[in-house]
Amino acid sequence: MRKLVTGMPRWVKWIVAILVLALMVSVAAMVATSSARAAGDPAQGPGGPILVITAGTSNHAPFYAEILRTEGFNAFSTVDIAAVTPEVLASHDVVVLGKMALTPAQVTLLADWVSAGGNLIAMAPDAQLASLLGITPTGTALANGYVLIDNSAAPGYGISAQTLQFHGSANLYSLNGATSLATLYSGP
Repeated sequence: MRKLVTGMPRWVKWIVAILVLALMVSVAAMVATSSARAAGDPAQGPGGPILVITAGTSNHAPFYAEILRTEGFNAFSTVDIAAVTPEVLASHDVVVLGKMALTPAQVTLLADWVSAGGNLIAMAPDAQLASLLGITPTGTALANGYVLIDNSAAPGYGISAQTLQFHGSANLYSLNGATSLATLYSGP
């Protein structure tokens, strides 16, 4: 290579240098663009069967998108509750509903979608969803407690059989047609 470069006329060396520089700039630009695209809005997904519903008033709902990504569920999209329509719901199999207050019309919209075969996962659900989810609010809460996941059947397979501490407050419910996946405790 050295002989090739040293034996070239000066103008050819300049052209080679310019081409190498252009190649380096192109590669750097591709890496920067790729990094920027990967670092885009973490609350947005590329689309897919999972829909994360957020609300402008909730500061927790955007984290569900981050959790989905971390766990390898990358085929999702997010939308604000104000933009949810029957058509939006119909194009998804699963909805992860962040903690938020719902209007009666929004409850009906979600109930109709579930009745048509949709799968709803509601985080700290609005009390209006209780009958749809098969739970009854007890009116009490547990703060900074422990959760024990039932790992004897799906979806708990592979999850720790020991209590896991949580930080924050969890509303307590009794089952009214739902199946228990985990139990909350005040101590380990």
